[in-house]
Amino acid sequence: MTTRSARLRSDDGSMMLTMLAAIIIGGLVVALFSTSITGQQRVRDDRDYQHVINGANAGLQQAVAVISELEEDDLDTVILTSDDMDDTSLDGIDFTWEATRESPISWNLAGVGELNGVERHVEARAVRDAMFFVAAFADLGFVMRGDNEVRSYTDLAYDTGFGAVGSNGEIEIRGNSSWVDLIMLMGGDADCTSGHRCDDRPITGLPDKLDLDAVLEDIQAGMDAACAPSDFRSYDAEADGPLQAGETYCLTELVVGQHEDLVVEDASQDDPAIVYINNGVLETGNHSTTNCDGDSWNACTTAERPESQSLQIYSTGTQVRLGNQSAIAAAISAPRANCSGSPSNAQADIFGAMVCNDLTNQGGWDFHFDERLLNLGSGQFELKDWREEPGGTTSVSTD
Repeated sequence: MTTRSARLRSDDGSMMLTMLAAIIIGGLVVALFSTSITGQQRVRDDRDYQHVINGANAGLQQAVAVISELEEDDLDTVILTSDDMDDTSLDGIDFTWEATRESPISWNLAGVGELNGVERHVEARAVRDAMFFVAAFADLGFVMRGDNEVRSYTDLAYDTGFGAVGSNGEIEIRGNSSWVDLIMLMGGDADCTSGHRCDDRPITGLPDKLDLDAVLEDIQAGMDAACAPSDFRSYDAEADGPLQAGETYCLTELVVGQHEDLVVEDASQDDPAIVYINNGVLETGNHSTTNCDGDSWNACTTAERPESQSLQIYSTGTQVRLGNQSAIAAAISAPRANCSGSPSNAQADIFGAMVCNDLTNQGGWDFHFDERLLNLGSGQFELKDWREEPGGTTSVSTD
């Protein structure tokens, strides 16, 4: 027979088991609830992490848009930030950005996207896609032997402070009378020599060399598309007369003789004459002019500021020779060429820009960079070298 006290002890044991079971079940519920909350939070964090990168990239794009609104000859602006922007968000993602000038045609960018406490940091470079960005560029080297000037102009003004020379190799400045607004050294091996003549001028550049092999490939591709083998011929200014706006010329050589004038009739940057020279020579004689009609707006004077894009010369040849006291208004790209005299080369005026393998003159060459050439190509700033950086670190140099 079960006594009353025994039954009570039995009931107490059941209650303890019941309470223990309740505690265990409650703990499991709490654990499951916590796991569910943690999982949901992790999902939200993962979603935010994936989503927030769009805001960081939007910051870079906004930076490029602001940079693109600067005037081409604005070299005083060296830092831009999102602080002055009215809208710095995308789909609920907040972003900030900073742009630091690297060179006249490039900027270092840093962007941060933030959403619900999650951040991602991205960086890139904005580089202007310009076929011509300095008055004279030489792959191997550029020697200025005295009494050289490099200036720049727009359609509205002359001497705008953008007169630059550049090289993947060595720039040598001789003579106290030489003047250059800017020196652009491309890649880590480029250098400027001649002591204080280099130190007196701002030196900038890009971390990578200008790829003239790629430039040559582009010229060859354009030539192949525009010219059949049977199209190539020699062109002599005296015998063949003016070039025509809107025409493409496929030549083995282009020669402007001594005291001759090669006119490009009615050409403009919107309707240029385009010349391809296939492994041949561009030569202008002493006291000659090329695309410098003295009776028109395109006269080669600093007052007239000729529209150099109206004549575009692309050569795969190895020689560009300019004569004494000659003048030319053109965009000249000859990445394999030795650009020098015809046969000597003192006192020439080049309005526009030149790209050469190497460039030298006896003195007195004046380069006048036409800033409108910055728009030959797309003319737009393009994002390059995109990368993500851990929060709080940066690879952007602010020197």
